[in-house]
Amino acid sequence: HYKIDFGKNSSHIDFDLWWNGSKPFGDWRSGAAADEDSSPKYNSFEVLDEILLQLSDPFKFPNLRRIVLAGHSAGGVVVQRYALVSHLRPPDLATDETLKEMKSVRHGIEVRYVIANPSTFGYLDNNRWNYDWDPINSEWTEMEYKEYKPELGRRNWDADSGPSRRRHTGLRAEYRPWGPLSPALEPRSEQHPFICKTFKFGDWPFGMNWTEQEFGNLVPYVLQHPHLHRATEFYSNRHVVYLTGQNDTCTDDMLGKDTFGNAICSASCWTRGKKKQCARTLMDVRCPAMLEGPNRHQRAHNYMKHLEHFFGKKVHTLLQVDGVGHDAMGMYKSTVGMDALFADDIPSQ
Repeated sequence: HYKIDFGKNSSHIDFDLWWNGSKPFGDWRSGAAADEDSSPKYNSFEVLDEILLQLSDPFKFPNLRRIVLAGHSAGGVVVQRYALVSHLRPPDLATDETLKEMKSVRHGIEVRYVIANPSTFGYLDNNRWNYDWDPINSEWTEMEYKEYKPELGRRNWDADSGPSRRRHTGLRAEYRPWGPLSPALEPRSEQHPFICKTFKFGDWPFGMNWTEQEFGNLVPYVLQHPHLHRATEFYSNRHVVYLTGQNDTCTDDMLGKDTFGNAICSASCWTRGKKKQCARTLMDVRCPAMLEGPNRHQRAHNYMKHLEHFFGKKVHTLLQVDGVGHDAMGMYKSTVGMDALFADDIPSQ
């Protein structure tokens, strides 16, 4: 919901909400408050809380047995972060007496979170992924999972791309190599193995940064969580299904352009049009995002390994949609996508 939707010939009512001016403090994808000239006392995650509670009203929807929150791309970011820090008690902990003050959906209603092709995920510790681009073999190197510290990152990741590059990829008249191809990027070494350097890798919404809450990196909805220290426990108890497109491996023009000015991409990247050009997907390429992996597909698989390492067991479900890239219709209209949304029993990964 954006303020720009209201043109000269349209109007809005007092409690309409929009978020497009709330950046950089979180924005709607991570639970930030609505714009000041909207209704800033509300935030995007409180809206989701209220929707779930309204749907679980036995007088309004007495026969309801399942609620599915689904999102693709930026919508997937919303659903994943909300599932991670929702103020609603997980159904599996309904009998926990220490959580009596938490609101919850009606007993007997399943809440399922279906997260498709998000750019990033919210990590639960300081471990990230160490890898690099191999220009000789034109592929990304193997992923190594290890603790990240800013001093281990290579400097100047954004030297040529600039902070606005994420939303303007491929639109500049003159292309300048950036990311792994940037001549300004510090060479990889034993002292600096990670692809980039940032002190914000653990800040919300890329992480929880439990030890730095007093510095205000968490949006109010998260800070006001009634049991924030147990949020990760709650997350493991929620019914979460991740969908990843097999060919959602495009990286816009991060890997350069050919002699015709077309973006170069990995062989598995989903292509569009008669010329079979690499699909522009506007993936998040800021350093905290790159530490999760080189593309959305890899990031999904990496995140499942991260969850297993963090919890010491497998939690949630990851399903792959073959032959589909960054396309919401292709994801959800597939047999796998339809099962994730509507099947009583979700197949394990």
